[in-house]
Amino acid sequence: MFIVYFLLLKDKDRNLLGWLPSNRVKTKLLEGEIEFSKQAKCQFLCAEMPIDSIKTLIPKGEVEFDKSKVRKVPKQYVLSFESGSLQELVLSQFDDFAVLDRVSLSSNLNCECE
Repeated sequence: MFIVYFLLLKDKDRNLLGWLPSNRVKTKLLEGEIEFSKQAKCQFLCAEMPIDSIKTLIPKGEVEFDKSKVRKVPKQYVLSFESGSLQELVLSQFDDFAVLDRVSLSSNLNCECE
């Protein structure tokens, strides 16, 4: 067991969880540019979140495959969040970019975004 560790893993920068479906989705979303729909941009600004924070938020979210539409073209993924004013992000994945379609915020934020 120790021999395997020293030969294969020691001093290597390996992400052993990178093969999980949730991590693969998040990696693919982060590979390209992320555009914002008009509604999503309004919701982001209403929650006082900087637009460029999207790339740091995606890795913290949990991909909800039961709510996502992975057989649709483009694929649409729902990411949920445990804490803070942000509850969900809905992103559409294209070949080389993604679009943030919708942001679900906690009910104590009153945003008038259409």
